[in-house]
Amino acid sequence: MGSNEQQGIIPRIVQDIFNHIYTLDANLQFQIKVSYFEIYLDKIRDLLDVSKTNLAVHEDKNRVPYVKVRLNNIFNKSE
Repeated sequence: MGSNEQQGIIPRIVQDIFNHIYTLDANLQFQIKVSYFEIYLDKIRDLLDVSKTNLAVHEDKNRVPYVKVRLNNIFNKSE
C-alpha cells in the first residue's frame, strides 16, 4: 500500500480500524462492511465493483439517503 505518507484516506481509515481490532480480545469476532462510491455528473458508481454504475439513491424511513448494494467480498485482514 506504499508508505504512510503516500496513503490516501481510505487505506488509512481501514488500517486504523484493523489496528484497533488487533488491540481487543482475540476471542471477539468482527464483521466490517465498506462501501466506496463516486458521485460524478449526477451518477453514482460503486468503486469496489466497477460493473455497478448509475446506482439509485433510496431513503430509509427516517429520510436518510443510502445506496443499496450487495456486499460479496469478505476480507480477514486489512490487505
